[in-house]
Amino acid sequence: MFALPLKPGYLAICLASDGNHMIEETGWEHVSCHVMFETGKKVKGKTRKRKTRLPTQEEIYLVKNVFWDPYEPVAQYYDKESMEKDGFKSNIHLWLPVNESQPVPRSDLFSASLNYIRSMSASSSESPA
Repeated sequence: MFALPLKPGYLAICLASDGNHMIEETGWEHVSCHVMFETGKKVKGKTRKRKTRLPTQEEIYLVKNVFWDPYEPVAQYYDKESMEKDGFKSNIHLWLPVNESQPVPRSDLFSASLNYIRSMSASSSESPA
């Protein structure tokens, strides 16, 4: 388990695996992460209440770059309802296959998608989601 400082009072709590477990080899490098922070006024002799939340996109990027090289295409998968939950509503999961390459969309699809979003927002009074 790792506690990565984000800003004063905020830690990214991460559990990391290289895919080699005592029982079985999973074939996936994995990091689960949530942000822990303290709330309430600091009162002498009293412990502040700790809460958790999902990490922001910026915080996910920071965590990803701590555990993997910047060029590695790590994926965040969203659980199906039928999948077993880890008990933390505020955890995200990052995955990278160990023995095969991660499929990645062609780079031109990113710019095409961004151009479409820009064109739609220019023709509408609403901001893009």
